[in-house]
Amino acid sequence: MPLIVVYLLAAATGYVSLSQEILWIKVVGSADHGRPETFAHALGFYLLGLAAGALYGRRIQRFLGLGTLRYVAVMLAAGGVVFFLGMPAGAWLHTRNEAAGLLFLLVATGVTSFAMGGVFPLLCAEGVRGDGAAGSGVSRVIVANVLGATAGPLLTGFVLLQVETLQHNVLLLTLGCFVMAQVLWLAAPERRWRREGLLTGALAALAIVVAQPFVYALFLESLHFGTDGYTPGYKYVVQGRSAIVGVWPSLREYGDGLYDGGFFMNPVSNENMITRAYFLSALHPRPRRVLEIGLGTGSWARVLADNPDVDSLTIVELAPEYVRMMFHFPAVASVLDDPKVRLHFDDGRRWMARNPERRFDAIVINGTWHWRSGATHILSAEFLTEAKSHLLPGGVLYFNTTGSLDVVYTAAGVFKHVTRYLNFVAGSDVPFNVDGPTRAAALARYRAADGSAPFASGGAFEEALPELRDTPTDDVAPEFRRANDLWFITDDNMATEFKANGAGRWWRDLPGRVWRPERAWPRVLF
Repeated sequence: MPLIVVYLLAAATGYVSLSQEILWIKVVGSADHGRPETFAHALGFYLLGLAAGALYGRRIQRFLGLGTLRYVAVMLAAGGVVFFLGMPAGAWLHTRNEAAGLLFLLVATGVTSFAMGGVFPLLCAEGVRGDGAAGSGVSRVIVANVLGATAGPLLTGFVLLQVETLQHNVLLLTLGCFVMAQVLWLAAPERRWRREGLLTGALAALAIVVAQPFVYALFLESLHFGTDGYTPGYKYVVQGRSAIVGVWPSLREYGDGLYDGGFFMNPVSNENMITRAYFLSALHPRPRRVLEIGLGTGSWARVLADNPDVDSLTIVELAPEYVRMMFHFPAVASVLDDPKVRLHFDDGRRWMARNPERRFDAIVINGTWHWRSGATHILSAEFLTEAKSHLLPGGVLYFNTTGSLDVVYTAAGVFKHVTRYLNFVAGSDVPFNVDGPTRAAALARYRAADGSAPFASGGAFEEALPELRDTPTDDVAPEFRRANDLWFITDDNMATEFKANGAGRWWRDLPGRVWRPERAWPRVLF
């Protein structure tokens, strides 16, 4: 085999393999609800498949009696078929039994990488044969493979996933495998079965294109909801490299299958606990400058912008897909045209580090579930300390605990005063003492987008006024500082993610343990 062909094949298989891995990890992550162990499991099966393919690839080639080019063609075609059919098959099984569906997807990940793993050692052997020296021959093949593997995340991960859906990316990669397989089959020196192989490959590619819309019908819903039910399907779906955002007909939004909120701003029905957004008036008397990290549905942003005490609302959102989804709902999308609103696409923690001079009266974070992979990024003591440095005197950090007492415990170690409202916690270095009349006056000044005063006498939201006016803001920081069964979340221990994985639970059952990480209380940061 000419060396240029060897290098091109090494690059092409590296690109295909890494691109498939990226898509498999996204699919497995959706099926496993973004749990922290998902990436390790998917990567482990992928690497096992590569290793097994490298170990048994030569034996399979000899068993099939194929030359190198035709063997590579067969592996590309076989890997493409498993890749294309394995995802919807695993999603369907996920709706019957979630554990079985997840295991099937992981095994399919390994089988797909098995095909690519069986190709690489043969290409190394061809490189040595063509180069005449083992060291330089293998190294050049590895360089070509690494270049192709690097192109996978760059092209597929950053470009194709942004302009095409996950399903279409699967189709494109599968067709790419078939095209390369056809070219190699025809270029092989063997003349036997040349015409039959060409016809079989063409018919298979045509069948895949025709079947794709049917095979992948309700694919995302099957992955995201499993046995909880996935019909009638999403009403709207917006996909990108950062997230897959879907909205159910009930107007509830899900990011990669996890509930993010609803498109509701009525505190009376309170379907999405939107009273939490209005409750900011009970935490700070005049929040003129507000920072919101995470846009979500945009309902919170609309409520905060309608607060007449807010002069400027800075929003930092990582995933543009949420903004694109908002345009289906003009009532919340109108906030993007509000003159007091400034929207930045960035990671919230990185944005604060890049803008150390920015200060706010209130920082609001309606974050993701505390057990989800990456949740530590916006729950750790280091993050809370960074956010605290961006507060003006008397400022408030108000954020979602999603029910984790460890989050409240950590907030009590960073702020002098902490109070709770529903599943939110607020931290400040001044007491929370906004009285009822002050809250009522602030709410009475609210003006909706249509100019109405919803909390005024006879207004649409008057019924919700007593709860927002009278709910106490008792300081719970001393109580939580005395706790000895909660974890102080840091970037290093990733406590909520660690405990969600089950790895931390065995500590509680050890008698006479020498070290208790939940009691590893550092110096109080205030």
